[in-house]
Amino acid sequence: MKKILSLLLLVGLVAASLGCISWGNGGVIITFGNETYTIPLNTTTNTTSRFVWEKEVEAGKTLVIYIDNETIKIKVDYEVRENKFAFFVTLPDNTTELYYEPVNTTLLGKLNFYGEGSFVGTTYYLAKIRLEANESFEVKVT
Repeated sequence: MKKILSLLLLVGLVAASLGCISWGNGGVIITFGNETYTIPLNTTTNTTSRFVWEKEVEAGKTLVIYIDNETIKIKVDYEVRENKFAFFVTLPDNTTELYYEPVNTTLLGKLNFYGEGSFVGTTYYLAKIRLEANESFEVKVT
């Protein structure tokens, strides 16, 4: 194993001394005849942290979400006539909006709400709910 690594190091040093490998433009430049490759050394990535809450919630339960000093309530229900899950969303200004599954919407411009049916049984119904935001939030199921 040491011999193979030594051989690779030797080939690399020979290629560097012949001008095939050079440094510049913030990276390593490798030249093979007419082809030139640049491998950047300093790459930066900007990541935005996302706060995610995901859970299966039984029909009849209410989610109380606290985000940025505001409260949003989401009541999970199953509409037998529609054969779909219904989500009653009460916003901080006390307006209530009705969403049927599948739900993919943004509440207050900062909380992404995804909801869909997960299990329909004879005695209870489960909906899968996912909440995402760029800032922290708290969820209570009542």
